[in-house]
Amino acid sequence: MWDDVGSGELEVLSPPQCLELLGSVTVGRLGFTQGALPVIWPTDFLLHGEQVVIGTGRGGEWTAATAGSLSVVAFQADRLDERGRALWSVLVVGQARLMLACPALSGWADAKGRCIVIDIVKIQGRRFAHCH
Repeated sequence: MWDDVGSGELEVLSPPQCLELLGSVTVGRLGFTQGALPVIWPTDFLLHGEQVVIGTGRGGEWTAATAGSLSVVAFQADRLDERGRALWSVLVVGQARLMLACPALSGWADAKGRCIVIDIVKIQGRRFAHCH
């Protein structure tokens, strides 16, 4: 993805810049392992402080992201231009946990109030200054 932006300049983003950009979009991709195989699913989300929150009424596949005591996941979001080229991309690595009630997010999470919360451990991002 980084090689097809023409003659654009690549800017490495600071963690605060990454959080600001992450908070400006509502769709990303959750990556985790299920049965020792990688799984990546698109999903809507909210940024709540330094946590990524994904409302989930979904079953087994999504709960696999939070199985075990050390459920390390990846989460990625980006913004594309009108030609489908990335203008910026942010990648989060963190520990995921399933919460059966998300009272602070009750207006957004599914009717049962369950959500996956990713505590951000590492965040990095890149932005393209001039996409041609």
